[in-house]
Amino acid sequence: GFDFGLANETVGDFRGFGLGLVNTVGGDMHGVQWSPVGYARIDGNVQGWQGALVSHTVGHFQGLQGSIVTLTDRDFSGVQLGVFYTRTRGAMSGWQMGLVNEAGSMSGLQLGLVNLAGDMNGLQIGLFNQIRSKERLKVFPIVNWKF
Repeated sequence: GFDFGLANETVGDFRGFGLGLVNTVGGDMHGVQWSPVGYARIDGNVQGWQGALVSHTVGHFQGLQGSIVTLTDRDFSGVQLGVFYTRTRGAMSGWQMGLVNEAGSMSGLQLGLVNLAGDMNGLQIGLFNQIRSKERLKVFPIVNWKF
């Protein structure tokens, strides 16, 4: 389907393209949800692309999430881009890029000014890099890694 308007709300699952100032989906989303000057929220799982000033997915995410602030509450697989802040509370597999990046566990690359990970299988590049599960050198500037 296609949702186009100032405020779009889908109570259940959504498949297609959503464009509006505010977009919310109460279930799963397969497709594109875009709010170029607003807020996008999906309460279920995502396969696709989500973009907004603030993007928030409560479930699992597969694909591309790009916003000023990007938030995923569960696992993420793909590319997560945020101008200021990217966060995946669960397992992140892929690439995170923003001024501040945070992942519960990270498998891949974090690129930003500040990079935070509970556990890591990959590389962090930034001014401040922290991997909480490392026994030594949990915090290391410029480049930090754990494989």
